[in-house]
Amino acid sequence: MQREIVFERLEPFLEEMDRIGISKLVFAEISEKRAQQVESNKLEVVHYRKLEILAYKSPTIYKCLPEEYDAAALRESLEARGYEVKLRSRNIT
Repeated sequence: MQREIVFERLEPFLEEMDRIGISKLVFAEISEKRAQQVESNKLEVVHYRKLEILAYKSPTIYKCLPEEYDAAALRESLEARGYEVKLRSRNIT
């Protein structure tokens, strides 16, 4: 049975990756404009951004959900620490 472990902060996530020997990470990013209801009969277009950093070791998915991030700088930082990072888009549109 597969399970998922979620981290809200990057450092504990990376400590766990080092502990269990995972060196490959996936950046799954959403960056798109979406309609959001702001009043009962009114929609507004907003820029929606979300990043999930994912890793897998059978049968567990490890996920980090950083609140604020600069994807390019974060990727460079992780690669400098020896991680292999792949980019995946999760945009709907």
